[in-house]
Amino acid sequence: PTQPGNRWSVIPASQQRAALAALTAHCHTPEDLTKHQYLLQPYGPADLEALRKCKHCGGIQKKIQTSAITKCTYHPGQRKPYRIDKDRAYTCCGETGRGCTSRPEHDYLPPDRWLVTKFQEYASTPACSHTRKRPAVTLDCEMAGVVGNVGQVVVLLCAADYLTGETIINKLVQPTSRVVDWRTRVSGVTKQTMADAIACGEALAGWREAREELWKYVDEDTVLIGHSLQNDLDVLKVIHANVVDSAILARNAVNSGGRLWGLKGLCEELLGVDVQTNGMRGHDCLEDVMATREVVLCCTREPGKLQGWAEEARAREEALKVQREIERLEKKKQAEREKVERERKERKQRQRAEEYSEDEVVLWSDIAEDLGWPHPNTGYDPWSD
Repeated sequence: PTQPGNRWSVIPASQQRAALAALTAHCHTPEDLTKHQYLLQPYGPADLEALRKCKHCGGIQKKIQTSAITKCTYHPGQRKPYRIDKDRAYTCCGETGRGCTSRPEHDYLPPDRWLVTKFQEYASTPACSHTRKRPAVTLDCEMAGVVGNVGQVVVLLCAADYLTGETIINKLVQPTSRVVDWRTRVSGVTKQTMADAIACGEALAGWREAREELWKYVDEDTVLIGHSLQNDLDVLKVIHANVVDSAILARNAVNSGGRLWGLKGLCEELLGVDVQTNGMRGHDCLEDVMATREVVLCCTREPGKLQGWAEEARAREEALKVQREIERLEKKKQAEREKVERERKERKQRQRAEEYSEDEVVLWSDIAEDLGWPHPNTGYDPWSD
């Protein structure tokens, strides 16, 4: 049930134990989390040494070692600008999919210093203690791009108790690196709002203090809920294994393989709720937290509704796949037709060149005749003047 004027569900105290049990039953397996780029244990020296990028495909050695795909597949060309090609195909092959060139082995650069530093700072959620923590917490972070194109930093942290819906954290986070892109159209955070919060002492001092603030409410037994939560845990540098991710729930239900549904789309299709409607002013982070909570409540307590949505989504995906294949084949045929026409024109040009010897004199009268003079209607002949 929801409260009047409130679109978010309220779980009565008498139903909270059952809601927690349903949630816990949907925690993802370590294999599923690893597949979705969750970090489940701290990196050791060998792991840090394997943080080397391939200079061709950009793959990280550590990830490649745990992947079934070992060949180096890449595009030697660059992506075309959007103004030239809306699909932004690669210049080397004209395609947008996986690489068109393969090498039997990767060519790794030295360990990436930024990645090594980053993964050295990860820490596991604290073990259970005598202080009682929340059994389930939904969280979301907003991020900003930092100088050097080396990732992103957290600038806003929101969290709510999954069972009660109580807001427990809603604070800006002072960036630890110089921000070059506040991503206001998504984050809703501007340079000025951050400066004001810092001046008033209302912002958390960097990702470390943000992580400590979160750990006031969670321990290793807490179930953390989020949408593509690995990104939020990444900027907080948190390792946690008890996770329910609404994006993974949707993908597994549809069995879509590659696609991940966005939070806005899930809310519209599954719940009939419209979120993220602020346009260029950015997302409401707390709204995203409550929307994620609502999606997970639906998925875990109403499996029939989730299954019905998944079947419809699967049918749409299959239809879309067929349409894309038709478009791909048509694009390929068009490219072949253009190639044939181009080759025809080149042959014609070569034939014309061969018809004229170097010492042949071309008369203007011959050119005029080729162009239709004398005029068929007036009889005018420019050479008679």
